[in-house]
Amino acid sequence: FKALSDSLGWLAKYIGCSGCERGGGPPDCAIRLCAKERGYELCSQCSDLEGCTKFDWFGEFGVRLKERLRRGRGRTKRELIEEALQVREK
Repeated sequence: FKALSDSLGWLAKYIGCSGCERGGGPPDCAIRLCAKERGYELCSQCSDLEGCTKFDWFGEFGVRLKERLRRGRGRTKRELIEEALQVREK
C-alpha cells in the first residue's frame, strides 16, 4: 500500500506540470534547479544536455523536449518564443 501511495503522491506532484515558463511544476524539479544553479535561462545553453538524465522521468516527452532544446541551440529565449508563436499561427 505504501508503494501505491508513494506513486500516487509522485503523480499528483508532477502530472500537472505546466512548465517552468508558466510558473508550473514543483519547485524542487531537478531540471529547474540544475538550470538555475548553472545560471542558464534555457537547458539548450548547457554543454551537458546530450548526456543529461534529468529528463528521463518524462519518458517519451522528455526525449522530444531534449530534441527541441537541441534544435534551439544558439537562439535566444525570445527567438524561440517568436518562432513557436509563428508556428502556432500557421
